[in-house]
Amino acid sequence: MNKTVRPMTLAILTIWVFCSQTTFAADWLTKPEIKNLVSGNTAKGHHERRAQNTARMVQVGIEIRFFSDGTAEQKTERFASSKGIYTEKGEWFVNKKGRLCTIWRPKNKKQCRRVKHAENGNYALVGKKQTVEFKVIPGT
Repeated sequence: MNKTVRPMTLAILTIWVFCSQTTFAADWLTKPEIKNLVSGNTAKGHHERRAQNTARMVQVGIEIRFFSDGTAEQKTERFASSKGIYTEKGEWFVNKKGRLCTIWRPKNKKQCRRVKHAENGNYALVGKKQTVEFKVIPGT
């Protein structure tokens, strides 16, 4: 009995691994899909951040305008502050690995993130330390 169970188990595991990998790979947007999605449009969403001096997580609003000429403008809420909105200007592009990259001036702060579909027709920018869920608003 063991001799027939092992090949069947191996076949099932192989199919499961193959299906999970293809499903996972299909979630990520390609370079042309990312360009078409953001160029000339605005991404509006939020990310979670730890509140100052506490363990509490708060949602921080973010809006990025991706101009078709490759420039960008990011507006971020300053949580726990009376200073309001923080604005950065810079550039955007999609690199060879299919990641959406931004370079914010004057610090030349470069960030590259993968883009995938999220729930409710939204998208997610997935970085090493942070994920930003956003929706696309046509126009800048």
